Amino acid sequence: MDLALFLVHSVMDDLFKVDYSPLSKVSVSERSIEAGHRGEVSWKSDSSRSNLKPDDLPREDQDDENKMFNLWLEEYVAKTFAESAHSHDYLKARIAEDTISEQDQREKLRLSYASSLIPELSSNSPDSYLQVEVSSNKVPDVEISEEGVRIQLHGDVQVSSGSGSNSQQLFKLKTSVKLLARAHVEGNSLVPDILSYDVETRDLTQMQINPKEADALKFTHMIVREIAVKQIDKIARRGLPLMSLPDLRLIDPAIRFTNGSVNLATDAQYKDFD
Repeated sequence: MDLALFLVHSVMDDLFKVDYSPLSKVSVSERSIEAGHRGEVSWKSDSSRSNLKPDDLPREDQDDENKMFNLWLEEYVAKTFAESAHSHDYLKARIAEDTISEQDQREKLRLSYASSLIPELSSNSPDSYLQVEVSSNKVPDVEISEEGVRIQLHGDVQVSSGSGSNSQQLFKLKTSVKLLARAHVEGNSLVPDILSYDVETRDLTQMQINPKEADALKFTHMIVREIAVKQIDKIARRGLPLMSLPDLRLIDPAIRFTNGSVNLATDAQYKDFD
């Protein structure tokens, strides 16, 4: 097998590039052929490198010897993605009347109802909808353990009415999203499976109105939760493209989570040999 044929660069969601370029020479032993690859995820149009350093390879005795290939993905892969997503506003989202499809009447009604709980909006602008913007204020925390991948997102939420130059800020708050995920293989990508998530809103600041706090914040929390879930689902559906050989099909892949890394052990077959 010609290892030079391995694809060492992949593109994710047309915005990120995954660098699988080798870090060292190929090591050959009686049991295996081993090579370290970078695994950095970065913004496609940004040539700068992350200051994070790739992790050491797991010991050879941790491989699944019953499989042809063992691919190890370290926390470095997830952390560089989190770093790049934060710094390029990939985690930013906005929900308002003009972002909701005609088919999604439930979301439109939710915005309208939350607006009605704020007296100033109800009396002065009875037809106004809320506009909710969520942006990342810190690089997400990432940890891989035997349970899966734990991620915590940190964000600012700004709630306003109207749009553009006519928008009026109503209040701000902080939000955090904690989630636990595992993964499965689809084609040549590692696709996350969200097992659980929790959304918190807190630290209400910069109040410009006098809302019925308990009700208004309750429904704002629901809207923020909707935004967070939609954005997480969007990211999860993309998946992480894996390093591969052209025309190589993965057979019966098995995924194992350890402290600090994910192991993908799989057999493979060239498509021409079906």
